[in-house]
Amino acid sequence: MIQDLQNILKTFGLSPKEAQVYLGLLELGSSAVQKIARKSELPRASVYDILDELAKKGLVSTFAQKGVKHYTAENPEKLFKLAQDRARLLESALPQLQALYQSPQDRPMVRLFYGKEGMKVILEEVLESKSEFLTFSSAEDLFIVLDDYFPEFVKRRVALKIPARVITRDSAKARERKQLGSKELRQVRLISAAYDFHGMKMIFGNKVALFTFYKDLIAVLIESEELAKIERAQFELVWKTLSK
Repeated sequence: MIQDLQNILKTFGLSPKEAQVYLGLLELGSSAVQKIARKSELPRASVYDILDELAKKGLVSTFAQKGVKHYTAENPEKLFKLAQDRARLLESALPQLQALYQSPQDRPMVRLFYGKEGMKVILEEVLESKSEFLTFSSAEDLFIVLDDYFPEFVKRRVALKIPARVITRDSAKARERKQLGSKELRQVRLISAAYDFHGMKMIFGNKVALFTFYKDLIAVLIESEELAKIERAQFELVWKTLSK
């Protein structure tokens, strides 16, 4: 029980030794340092410093009896009041804290993922966005690397009625994707297979995701409204130059 009380007091800002001394003093009532030290099983010299700290926190008061300094633990209700005061103080500062929390949202937030599982995390966020996404990719590489996941991703995307526009390197897989486009809420435009790259870029919401499907499987997710606007504008520019 005493250990539980010490843990509770530590939660409210007392150090382990402060909690130990305060609880000991509650049991003793008014006492001199020597008796408090024995009760709390701490060195007498340390107890002086601890009592001073407790006094500063308003949890201990002192008086002299026959020339000897005695200490008294304040009513535990004072601890509760101190906790309430701290909560009110924090509440008053909350608007400013929220402003500080929100301000970095204007700056890009970058997350790095490794391997197939990391890539799947990003694709799950694409589904969660529930909005059209734009893709610049190598279809063959995409299905080789994520063949155990991507077909199911497409089914879930269609079920959620999320449209996609895709610019992809010309290949048999790319032409297949284009042919199935109307059934899978996907528009596809092809670029020459001479463009040699093995990866994918996805733009959705205020995020831009970059995947590499060659050697090390790495994905980078950038969350930035302005960067997403730039990437979306570039995509639209290329999209308009390609034939349907």
